[in-house]
Amino acid sequence: MTGDSRGCLLFDVGNVLVDFDHGIVSRSLADHVPGMGADQAADVHAFIFGDAGPASLNAQVDRGTLSLPALHALVVGRFSLDLRFEAFRDAWSSIFARHLNHGVVERLTRCAATGLDAWVCSNTNPAHWAFLCATFPLFAELDARDHCLLSFRLGQVKTDSGFFAHVVGRTGYPAARHVLIDDREDNCRAARNGGLLALHVPDGQSVSAADSIDAFLLERGLMRR
Repeated sequence: MTGDSRGCLLFDVGNVLVDFDHGIVSRSLADHVPGMGADQAADVHAFIFGDAGPASLNAQVDRGTLSLPALHALVVGRFSLDLRFEAFRDAWSSIFARHLNHGVVERLTRCAATGLDAWVCSNTNPAHWAFLCATFPLFAELDARDHCLLSFRLGQVKTDSGFFAHVVGRTGYPAARHVLIDDREDNCRAARNGGLLALHVPDGQSVSAADSIDAFLLERGLMRR
């Protein structure tokens, strides 16, 4: 970490650096439910993701407290699926777009030139992270530099108490010199409660997020025109 950097940008992955849709995995798994009705995909989605809150099965996988094979067993048992683990794993990682959001990636890659330090900060799990690193060299490169703060490695998701204190301890910057860029307002709120700055990128606005990032940084004196 360079001592003259003015701050640290924390880039979320999903719907910031790359778009995703949890509904893809729910619909894919519902195709294996016997006698599938119109509500089956919604039932599968609710079982795994709930309200995407901290108690959901998905959040447990992201914390690393529930393995993907264990989740597979729970889903198979709940919905009487005839689905091998390998097919489940493939469906699990089918949620991501096959291209990065290049405007946001460009902001990340130019950070060093503007005196900012760039990290990935994501609620994710081992299977998703392995897929992302294999698909997009950017993530593998950042991981090799130890610039990835991932929930399954920290044992916490962003809304858990202490997550952002751990982030600050890892980066070495004062809390107020961090900016979280995230698609979930609850994650942004948790960051702000920890003394960090946060920019919420609402769902569907990742393409225009690059301009929002520039405006946010300029307003706070973290980037020059």
